[in-house]
Amino acid sequence: MSCDPKSQRDKGRRSALEVLRVLDRIRRQTAAFGDYEGDPVNQARDEREAEVEDVWRDWLKRFLDDKPHGHWNG
Repeated sequence: MSCDPKSQRDKGRRSALEVLRVLDRIRRQTAAFGDYEGDPVNQARDEREAEVEDVWRDWLKRFLDDKPHGHWNG
């Protein structure tokens, strides 16, 4: 993995351009097939937040199941 700031900026730009290409494709499909009643960006964000919450919920459940009740310091 490179620590070169320029290569990381370039990677970030390529990633951002790919996201824009995906959004453009969604816009073209929407124009071709009619109105999309949702907000694809917010929908994707909400789905990602739900996934992160599920991961944290599972981790916390496993953490609490592994600890004897009342003993938080191991």
